Amino acid sequence: MLVKAFRALGVLSALTFTLSVNGGDARAAEPTVMSVNQCVDQMMGYLAPENLVSVTWLSHQPSELEIAPTLRDIPANFGFIEQVLELRPDIVMAGQYGASSLKPLVRKFNMRWVEIPLPQSLDDLASSWSLMGEAVRKPEQAASIVSGLRAYFAQVHGKIADKQVRALILNANGWIAGEGNFQDAFLNAIGVINVASEQGVQGWGQVDLETLVRWRPDLLLMVSNSYDSEALATNWVEHPLLKRRPSRFEPLYIPADWLSCGTPAMTLAAQKVADHILAQERKASGSETADDL
Repeated sequence: MLVKAFRALGVLSALTFTLSVNGGDARAAEPTVMSVNQCVDQMMGYLAPENLVSVTWLSHQPSELEIAPTLRDIPANFGFIEQVLELRPDIVMAGQYGASSLKPLVRKFNMRWVEIPLPQSLDDLASSWSLMGEAVRKPEQAASIVSGLRAYFAQVHGKIADKQVRALILNANGWIAGEGNFQDAFLNAIGVINVASEQGVQGWGQVDLETLVRWRPDLLLMVSNSYDSEALATNWVEHPLLKRRPSRFEPLYIPADWLSCGTPAMTLAAQKVADHILAQERKASGSETADDL
């Protein structure tokens, strides 16, 4: 579990968040929030689920997040102004690029609209958590989530940075994250070299199978979803071209939910990458004595 993982690295005290919905006085004293963005759902789920009166319908779909059951217990919305007017939340909270048609309507009815920027770096992420924390009157809790993430990443970095692993995160349709992208920031934070940045990719880019073979990353990190479908790019690992040129490490699948929204679930992704690298190195050397994270 996520809480156990933080406790194992001695940084649990830096991350004080709740995974259960609290009722009663807290809701009366603090602003109620209707989220119209899936990442806002997740961030609020870690920060202040008791403040949520509605989440997006996407958070009622299958998910590998620990907070998924909590979010599914909160009524879902489709971002309609009628739902906003019915619920009358203190805050309608959105992402930077979503629900653009809802924004003027919410303001027309003199309701508060809070927009959480899309982070491209850990500093951006800290700013997003700070904005959310201030909005729901929980600035200290938001700050502790960020400090907990930084501390966890630093621990992982110390374990694997010296391995000089060249990795590539492969998303659906061959999308990859280069410099100036949050997935790039994640790899840098945990001590892994991002092949996309190494190859000069800025922001989002795409690769085909031939490019993937030419770049030859040490480790392919395959982003998987929770739905009953598979992306073409994630099937490339079975292609004969790649099988004839094995990488330093076997491919690793990581749930998209762990990487997408800058929540404490990112620690699960960091842990899984580190465990995989260390286990593969032990296997290659025949040693069983290396320390686990």
